[in-house]
Amino acid sequence: MREDTVKRRWLWSIDIHGTELWLADLEAQGYRLTHLDAKSSKFVFEKAEPRYATFMIRYKQESLGNDWTEVASDGNWQITRTTTLPSDSETPVFDPYYDMEDRKPIIKRNNKLLMGWVVTVITLLFTTVATAYHLGDLYSEQQYTAMALWYVALVMQMIVFAFGVYVSFLLQARTQELRPEGLDRGEEVKWKVFAWWRVDLPANIERWLEDQEADGWQLYSCGRNVNRFVFKRATPRAVSYSVTKLSNKEESNMSKPGWEHIKNGSFGIINWSVHRAYYDPATEEKPKMLTKPKEKKHVAKTRAVVDGGFSIIIGVTMAFNFYNMLSITIRDPFNDLGPFSLFVLPLSVLVVGFSFVSAFNLIKHYFDTKRAVA
Repeated sequence: MREDTVKRRWLWSIDIHGTELWLADLEAQGYRLTHLDAKSSKFVFEKAEPRYATFMIRYKQESLGNDWTEVASDGNWQITRTTTLPSDSETPVFDPYYDMEDRKPIIKRNNKLLMGWVVTVITLLFTTVATAYHLGDLYSEQQYTAMALWYVALVMQMIVFAFGVYVSFLLQARTQELRPEGLDRGEEVKWKVFAWWRVDLPANIERWLEDQEADGWQLYSCGRNVNRFVFKRATPRAVSYSVTKLSNKEESNMSKPGWEHIKNGSFGIINWSVHRAYYDPATEEKPKMLTKPKEKKHVAKTRAVVDGGFSIIIGVTMAFNFYNMLSITIRDPFNDLGPFSLFVLPLSVLVVGFSFVSAFNLIKHYFDTKRAVA
């Protein structure tokens, strides 16, 4: 008679890679997965001979790769396994089994889940503060019976708020592990951020990527907003990079003859693609990818209107807040500025200045592009 073992792993669908390693460790101990109950976080195992295995958790996918076998599924979740030993690699930090295409549905699902938790946490923050203020009013009115119920509500809100903050940070960290950007840095892998405070101009990023290649670091992958990059050690070569921002998604997915496609992505409403082409500087000229002048102008206009407009809205809002706080203090000299106000006032000035400078640069870039393509 077969004896099954049931194990639970809470939040397993958030810590995907950790769950895969956990399943592999149990397989090595002689516990072979046979069933998954995703909602109750139950994993059912049967005793078997210990062996090496690699697991991959998939979400909303049908086709399986070579050497992979589905061992358990529930709803949109699949758990697949391979017992093939990993081959030797010059860069062992890259797992040869895992394909980014298999990770994309999980990353997309986690991003939506993260957005939902962030909204929940922000909502709970306001409701918790409102409850605390209400408790203060009840205390001043000596309504102690009603206060007991509100204390329970406050404690429950604080517990859910703390759990939401924990899950949000956990989701962010564990989702990052599923991306190439989450690979550990070492002698063969370098992880760098370029212009983290803004999306820089494509020409500046292209020159920076070409300099990295000349130093012996080949681009392996990049983040969706074109400022987070992963490099792996390679032989220095002359290369031309093209970071093209397009407003038409279909066009950004078109193949470019003579160019190696690295990645497509999007930032806001703008789509982009990254390509590169190697060449011999002794016998060849540096290749350039041509972009339609109208497309350049449209992208610059979109950034000026959307990103620049958003920056102006933030700047005006913070300036209005700064004016209100300052005017109250001027009208009432006995109303001393508290520590919070002393912190918010200079912060408002910095945000206002940064917002308007950012908007000015985007608008200036649009008019420069407009003159260049005229």
